[in-house]
Amino acid sequence: MILINKKIVAYFCILLAYASLAACSSDTDNTEALPSLSSSSSSISSSSSSSSTQNNSAKIDKAEKAKTEQEEKEAAEKAEKERIAQKEAQKQQDEADAQVAQEQPQANVYYKNCSEARAAGAAPVYQGQPGYGRHLDRDGDGIGCEK
Repeated sequence: MILINKKIVAYFCILLAYASLAACSSDTDNTEALPSLSSSSSSISSSSSSSSTQNNSAKIDKAEKAKTEQEEKEAAEKAEKERIAQKEAQKQQDEADAQVAQEQPQANVYYKNCSEARAAGAAPVYQGQPGYGRHLDRDGDGIGCEK
């Protein structure tokens, strides 16, 4: 690439020098030769511009490919973060559900006697709670298995 640029600069210097000589000289032979040099330098210029255009398009293609790869990498990282966040949210939801299930007493609980209620860890049993029964409340105050 540098060698081509040096050649182009050298041809333009020669062309400029020749044009200066032609302008100073009144000889018609020199001025007629100027267009032939000019056409050869324009062909050199067009060939160098086509090669530089190819180089530019190759650079653009590489840049676009790198940009696409970077975008794909970022999208993959974002998807991974979202997946991890969803997994964590699901885990938290499961833990919350388990905690609520532990806190809520079972609705269909029946204790045959206070010994059973104490063994289950439910004594004393208050009126309105699952497992309360009048047979567990001796004095009728709404608290079963209080002693």
